[in-house]
Amino acid sequence: MEKNVKVEMLPPQCFDGAGEYVLPDYQGDVKRILSQDAVFTPAGKFINDGDLEISGTVNFRVLYLDTDGKPTAASFPLDFEATVSQKTENMQDAFPELVLTGYQIRSVGPRKLSAKYTVCLIGTKQIGMVPTGVEGLFESENTEVLKKPISERTIRHGTSDEREFAEEMTRLEEIDPESVEVLQASGSVVVEESQAEEDGIRVRGRLILSAVISTPDQPPFVIVREVPFEEVIPIEDGLPDAQTTARGVLTSVTANAGAGENGDCLITVDAIAEFSGEENGNLTHDVPVDAYTVDFPSDVQTIDYAYEEFSGCVACPLTLKVSETPKDEERTDLRQIVSATSAVRIKSQTPTADGVKLTGEVTVCAVGSVIEGDALRLASRKFGAEFEQTLKMPLRAEEKTKLQLALTPVNTSVMIDGDLLTANVLCSLSVTAVTPKTVSVFAGITRRETEGKEPPVLRVVFPEKEDTLWSLGKKYRKPIAALAEQNGLTVPASAGADTPLGDRPIYIY
Repeated sequence: MEKNVKVEMLPPQCFDGAGEYVLPDYQGDVKRILSQDAVFTPAGKFINDGDLEISGTVNFRVLYLDTDGKPTAASFPLDFEATVSQKTENMQDAFPELVLTGYQIRSVGPRKLSAKYTVCLIGTKQIGMVPTGVEGLFESENTEVLKKPISERTIRHGTSDEREFAEEMTRLEEIDPESVEVLQASGSVVVEESQAEEDGIRVRGRLILSAVISTPDQPPFVIVREVPFEEVIPIEDGLPDAQTTARGVLTSVTANAGAGENGDCLITVDAIAEFSGEENGNLTHDVPVDAYTVDFPSDVQTIDYAYEEFSGCVACPLTLKVSETPKDEERTDLRQIVSATSAVRIKSQTPTADGVKLTGEVTVCAVGSVIEGDALRLASRKFGAEFEQTLKMPLRAEEKTKLQLALTPVNTSVMIDGDLLTANVLCSLSVTAVTPKTVSVFAGITRRETEGKEPPVLRVVFPEKEDTLWSLGKKYRKPIAALAEQNGLTVPASAGADTPLGDRPIYIY
């Protein structure tokens, strides 16, 4: 990041949207919705006169029973657009992260589905015009300027090209591929590790790909395949000693049933993934905090400069465990689990001395087969619980430290043990901590009218406890370098001129 650019968090905002979808003629009417899922895919951003325009697509997936009791899948997109007024002068760029925090699909007619969603915005923006020096502000060579070093947050962003995955999921022996129906295909990206390298951010993790399959001889069942990956997200002009966060999104997942080499049924899946990441760190630079001229008595004007200091970040998987034994009147004897989805809501996020404490609630919806007479049918079961997690992370927390946090479910698995339902909800967690800071910086200098005699040519000053070369030079309008040399002191750097002198006498010529 150049010296004339600073980084700030985007104020968190949430946007609600809704839409409807009419089922195509070849699909049956909706009798009961079994499960629902949604994924947000960002599309673009545009900065216009301080406003941030963002867009994307919410892709909904639903599994339902039609009026004949047949399990049927449907999917449809809803476009998302929003304008965020930042009221920020000289905003040069923004790096929004959009997180789908809630959604709901319901039937509003035999052939119509209604969906609503909430998308929350977090991220950062870059602002120009950071005061980093006073070069060129003064025509006089007899002007002294005191500078103070500050550590200010900076970021490097990167995005990878699309990567395609083509995987074999399973083989179904002695089954005609024409009789196999793929009801639903989905997947997620789990980033397990990211680290800064010379050419960018190296990301390692796995894809979790799943497909719900139906055959004539058995009820729907799920196939899961995990695929490891390693990707390098290119970053230009990387930061030294950077901490990194990275994320991935699947923009497309499709599963197909085809003929294998031996005449069996081959289930394959194709997926397209995109990866993005950022390097976080602090750059130290000097800002002018005071000034005076030796030519005449002067006063300075200052303004408050607000900035953010990077405190730490982490991106990692986090598993939340939910267990529940349903009451007798609510019991549904699920057998084989076909699919499971989950939603997570954060209630509080609190920085600690060495990490962050999270509280919230998780809700799970499991779809499985149940016995009804001599037949099997699909049924759903919803359950949830509150959670509390303390995450260790390299964090320098202060009272004013702010957290930018996203916790997104990426995969949900449900196990049945008698009456007990247990879900493991694998989430993608991203936390960035910054601490707001303020420093008074030099903004101007004016001549001060004085009365009385000029100070004598030679004075001997016995410093007070708080006196520095800077305070004495400013008081008596003497150049710092000359004052140091005349008293046998090392000529200090700008910030060093504000170090207390101790009790030795200082001669003012």
